[in-house]
Amino acid sequence: MKKVFLIAIAAIGFTTVSFGENPVSKATATATATVRTALSIVKAGDLSFGAFTVETAGTVAVGIDGLAEITGGSVLTSETPATNAIFNIAGDNEGQFVLTLPTEVVELTDGVKPSMTIAPASWVVTTGTTLSTEGKKTINVGATLAFAANQPVGSYSADFDVTVAYE
Repeated sequence: MKKVFLIAIAAIGFTTVSFGENPVSKATATATATVRTALSIVKAGDLSFGAFTVETAGTVAVGIDGLAEITGGSVLTSETPATNAIFNIAGDNEGQFVLTLPTEVVELTDGVKPSMTIAPASWVVTTGTTLSTEGKKTINVGATLAFAANQPVGSYSADFDVTVAYE
């Protein structure tokens, strides 16, 4: 009997009994992730200020409708019509995006002669920054080009970037 009593005491000694301690408290959180459709922008058409003659310093403004207006006594000619730039954007259905146009002066040059410029404040763009229910939107971009009275005859060009990001 003494053996049984010692074994029972030993067993009790190896067990953990909590009297008067607080019970363990637990909270559960949920981990989530959302995979979005990659937002893309593709050029569908270039911005062209058309062909024009230069009499005095002036500007050519191309609107989002592709129509051009010229100032400074110069004349638009018909052989090269003005066009607005066109960009196609794709992403999440009804996704909200931010469109960024150039924030620095864009200089059109022919590589040799004095340049013509597009000022950052002159950019115009189609309104609305929400993609359709199919996740698409077409954006038209226009701008105003400034030229000098003595602007040499030539073919001028420059690249410019338009970027999009989800809000």
